Amino acid sequence: MATLRITKRLEKRFTFERIRESRWRKTVATTLTYITVICYLIVVLFPIFWMVSTGVKMNKNVAKMPPEFWPAEPSFQGFKFLFTQEKIIWTFFKNSFIVGFSVVAICVGAGSFAGYALSRFPFRGSRGLMLFILASQMFPTVVMLIPIYLIFVKVGLIDTHFAVILMHTSITMPFCIWILKGFFDTIPVDMEEAAHIDGCGRFGILWRIVFPLIGPGVVAAGIYSFLLSWNEYIFASILTSKLEMRTLPTGLYITYLGQYEHRWSDVMVAALAFTLPIIIIYVFFQKYVVGGLLGGAIKG
Repeated sequence: MATLRITKRLEKRFTFERIRESRWRKTVATTLTYITVICYLIVVLFPIFWMVSTGVKMNKNVAKMPPEFWPAEPSFQGFKFLFTQEKIIWTFFKNSFIVGFSVVAICVGAGSFAGYALSRFPFRGSRGLMLFILASQMFPTVVMLIPIYLIFVKVGLIDTHFAVILMHTSITMPFCIWILKGFFDTIPVDMEEAAHIDGCGRFGILWRIVFPLIGPGVVAAGIYSFLLSWNEYIFASILTSKLEMRTLPTGLYITYLGQYEHRWSDVMVAALAFTLPIIIIYVFFQKYVVGGLLGGAIKG
């Protein structure tokens, strides 16, 4: 009996030590996770903090050494100036929206039909075609600048929204086709065949059955297309020369960064103001973006 009691005590002691060791490891792992996340957030959010800090500084204090992480005397003249004096900035804003939403409409519409066709109607060489579409994104941008500019000059499309829309569409379309094809591949063909037997046509099947099922992929492709168009600089700069046709990235550069003066404070104010639409879009559609990108990557 004494031996049995000693054995039970030892078992309880060892069990308690294992539980305590397990809790200690869990605590250490949780602490390291929080530290890693906090460090990552500091790295990610510091540029945004610096943008806000620079926006409320006087322009003469932007390059001050040692740098001020937060100005001793904040100035909000840049915000006032943006909303009262810089009327041309809102023209850039309008141009970016026109180009961005046009690119989204074309890429999502044409990309959906292309992805559906490649998914449902395979042919000899369809895999090679998909690789060719992907390979079109591997060419350096600078290699294409001069030929593209000369082509657009000859066809008379310089300084038009259509020229910028066409170039941004050519950049984003391959990604849209790839991600949407991955989603189309996950939808059983039996569902479409059953709908066809019930008398539903091909476009009816697409509209009523297929598109609702690939909603996250469509949203992810649309938001990606809009973000790329919103931020693209090189093609927008060479295809537009008139100030009233500029988009935001090129317009802000022309307006605030000159030969003799760089108005970094005003640049940060404008950048902060025009980053807000992107943040709002991402906050509302975050789950669709993440689900669409992961779904397309895993299912494709």
